[in-house]
Amino acid sequence: MSQIIINPAFKPFADIIEEIPFLFQNSSPLKEKPQHLTLQKEHRGISLSIHFFSDKDGGSIRDKTPKPTAGRAYDNAWKLIQLGLRSPEPLAWMDTDHSFLLGKGSVYITHQESGLGSLTSVFQKAPDKEKLTEKLLHFILEDLQARQIGHHHLNGENIGVHLKNGHYTFSIEEPQGIRFDQPFTKESRLLQLQQLSQEPELLFDLAQAFADQQNEDFSEVIFNIFQQDVKMNFLHHLTYHKQPIIKRRTSLTYTEILASSNPTKNQQNHKILKNS
Repeated sequence: MSQIIINPAFKPFADIIEEIPFLFQNSSPLKEKPQHLTLQKEHRGISLSIHFFSDKDGGSIRDKTPKPTAGRAYDNAWKLIQLGLRSPEPLAWMDTDHSFLLGKGSVYITHQESGLGSLTSVFQKAPDKEKLTEKLLHFILEDLQARQIGHHHLNGENIGVHLKNGHYTFSIEEPQGIRFDQPFTKESRLLQLQQLSQEPELLFDLAQAFADQQNEDFSEVIFNIFQQDVKMNFLHHLTYHKQPIIKRRTSLTYTEILASSNPTKNQQNHKILKNS
């Protein structure tokens, strides 16, 4: 490990750093994604989340001076906290070379936050989904977009949900994807809603709340969200496959959205979509 940055408050617990290679060797990751492993660990009375990122390119291709993913997560989390937003407290980050057990990459350590869980899991069982959706839309539009804070992969798994005194609040669980000073157009605002399209009912409710708040037609909002999905799919293939061929269908269809929504809710809008 050639670089280690430690939160001063974490230094009394920093001996865990020497154990990290063996933790990943002897444990099953809680979350396992391509190039991202996550473990949870109790260490001397505190709960930790430990992330390993495989940084094949050494950092973000958008940065003039590339920084490992863990370094971006650490810096972005601190900036979010300073802005009054919520992200798991960053405790340390370090980069790793090829001698590390998991190979070249970087490690990010945070406090493990207590909360209700991810947005995906909470929404499925929430008794007051309308209230949750309204608070989530406010979080996306006012707390993030109004401050020009973007996230290149904002989804239900990396938004944490918390409940205090009957009020929902949200946290960014994967701050490495944050982009600050990002201007938003109407299209890019809808694109962030589209990123939540793996949860059809949630997307439907967000689109309805967005239409009500912006005094826009619901069917037009849904259509524009689909349009953004097709556009991003097209650009993805242009960038990574060097060919303008869309092999993956859009995340949802109108039928899927309607099938997943409450049949007694928004019946007028349902009728509009069925006739479109």
